[in-house]
Amino acid sequence: MKSPDLDNWMVAADILDYLDSDPKYVGFQYVDFFIEGDDILFQSRTAINGAHNFHDANYATFHVIRDFRKL
Repeated sequence: MKSPDLDNWMVAADILDYLDSDPKYVGFQYVDFFIEGDDILFQSRTAINGAHNFHDANYATFHVIRDFRKL
């Protein structure tokens, strides 16, 4: 998400796109991130690839959004 004034928001990009997956079994929760230079690095508690449900996450995944300011 991005905002020019912290009041009006818009989607800058879809970072993780799992729209073809069953939403009952795919979830990204408790994301923690930090900015390193021009990148955002983040970790997520992730339910995917056979998780019992989206709450019972079976992975901890790591992601990088390169040059996030260009979004």
